[in-house]
Amino acid sequence: MPLSMDCKEFVKRWIAKADATALDNLAGYFDKFTTLFTIYNKLYSEAAFVLNREGAIKLNAKAHIPDAKSATNYIAVFLGEAEMKRLLDHNECSRCDCWNGSHY
Repeated sequence: MPLSMDCKEFVKRWIAKADATALDNLAGYFDKFTTLFTIYNKLYSEAAFVLNREGAIKLNAKAHIPDAKSATNYIAVFLGEAEMKRLLDHNECSRCDCWNGSHY
């Protein structure tokens, strides 16, 4: 399932921010964590939107995206069991170029 161009651009910008964060003190590590967490929030929200559009899940149009469910269940549905297992088994998560759409 493809990610939107807006999502890909957002992730690319925020990855650049994370990469530029100096890790010379504790604050730098916290800043990098916060930046990476922001990226994950965007990705699981996007996954919920894509799944909703494709009819795999049903979101309430008048409510916020359920964060806990999106961050755990919907992202797993979006990626698929086989892809998650492949990425985790081969430690590719830290090396992949997921935001460019090569996996989706």
